[in-house]
Amino acid sequence: MRLRLLLAFTVIIFITLVGISLFIRSETSDQIRQFVRRGGETGVNALVDDLEETYAANNSWAGAQTILEQYAVPTGSGFGKGGQGRSEFHLVDAAGQSVLSEDDWVTSREDLKQGIELEVNNRVVGYLILPGNQTSSIDEQEQRIITELDQAMAHAALISGAAALILAFVLAYAFVKPIGQLTRAASSLAKGNLEERVSEKGTQEVKTLAKAFNHMAAALQTAERNRKALTADIAHELRTPLAVQKINLEALQDGVYPLTLEALQPIMDQNDFLTRLVQDLRMLSLAEAGELALEKTDFELLPLLHRLQVQFQQQAQQRQISLDLSPNSADVKVFADPTRIAQILSNLLQNALRYTPAGSQVILSCKSLDNQVEIMVRDTGDGIPEAELAYVFERFYKADKSRSRSEGGSGLGLAIARQLAELNGGRLTAENHAAGGAVFTLTLPKTN
Repeated sequence: MRLRLLLAFTVIIFITLVGISLFIRSETSDQIRQFVRRGGETGVNALVDDLEETYAANNSWAGAQTILEQYAVPTGSGFGKGGQGRSEFHLVDAAGQSVLSEDDWVTSREDLKQGIELEVNNRVVGYLILPGNQTSSIDEQEQRIITELDQAMAHAALISGAAALILAFVLAYAFVKPIGQLTRAASSLAKGNLEERVSEKGTQEVKTLAKAFNHMAAALQTAERNRKALTADIAHELRTPLAVQKINLEALQDGVYPLTLEALQPIMDQNDFLTRLVQDLRMLSLAEAGELALEKTDFELLPLLHRLQVQFQQQAQQRQISLDLSPNSADVKVFADPTRIAQILSNLLQNALRYTPAGSQVILSCKSLDNQVEIMVRDTGDGIPEAELAYVFERFYKADKSRSRSEGGSGLGLAIARQLAELNGGRLTAENHAAGGAVFTLTLPKTN
């Protein structure tokens, strides 16, 4: 790729230099021709202008002798106005006939080629022959200057082209190097090396691309780690109930336990747990994939909170816990799926009742903000260890590792609740209350 890029730069530089050289030569050739033919090469262009103005004013060469004498200089002194001595310029008309002497001297056609054309109204009215044949023909002067210009442009093009090629090589290397690193990193990533990262250096575009690659690699690594962890967690969660079922069945087969409804109950309990676990896993997978069907609608939030309070009141009384609905709860409308919101809050209330000691209190409250509403479930238990707050919404997480699954649930409830909250356009957070216990806050958008 670097070679192709360098070749592309070389072609661009060559075309640019050739184009500029041709343009400059074309533009300057006319100027050079005008300069030479007006006597600029020999320094008599001012004399030419004066002679043409005199002819134009008199429609003849009357007064030309005086002008020539003003520009006459001593031999060896060059040309210039104000010089002294006899003028050696020859002024002839368009036919080559001398117009300042009485003889019939006629300038040859070869001498006219060395003369300077005098034009009035775009018509040649005469020639100025320089003294002593001190210069070559006009064509030769013009060709010499153009040749010198061509050489100068060639040298300039060679130097600038070499500098441009060096700069192109440096730029090509600087541009291709991070792309090469990204290519090698992408190949390594494709082979399964998810720890591959690239340096975030270079131009802003390269930095952005490198950051995007690193973010993608980190996301893939996290996804792979979560997949492995999920597989291990599922295997662990399935192993215990399956082992319990197997032990009880073997005991029944060997006659250790009598084949009674009481002996079958542990097997049924483990089967119920496995059924709930599979259902929860399916719901979590659908929620994370965004494929869980929702029936969003506008509904009053306070009646839903009252129903949940009544629904969990008996369970709270059995645990000797006070389940209260805050009297300051606002009656607002939200746009969400009421069934899924009830599922989220039911999970939060179950967790709160599970981890609140007897004689304590669980509070369900609602607070209306500008464009959203906050529903809070607070318990008065021991709270969540600060080091574990960031993990409470992960799959199979249990704050109390000593509790059994029959007591503590499948460990998927909070993960499902968070996904359901996000699908309804809200969010679910957890923190510890200053007075003790944990507070889970469900934030939902209000109805517009």
